[in-house]
Amino acid sequence: MESRYEGDADFDGVRQRLKSEYRVARQTCPVCSNPYDLRRA
Repeated sequence: MESRYEGDADFDGVRQRLKSEYRVARQTCPVCSNPYDLRRA
């Protein structure tokens, strides 16, 4: 899943930013700031 853009320098910065944002989103709800898991949301 993560290897779709592997080796594509044009997407490297975007991929890293999305991964960082996703990590935060997995831990905290952007609306209520309460911890939650996207897999169960």
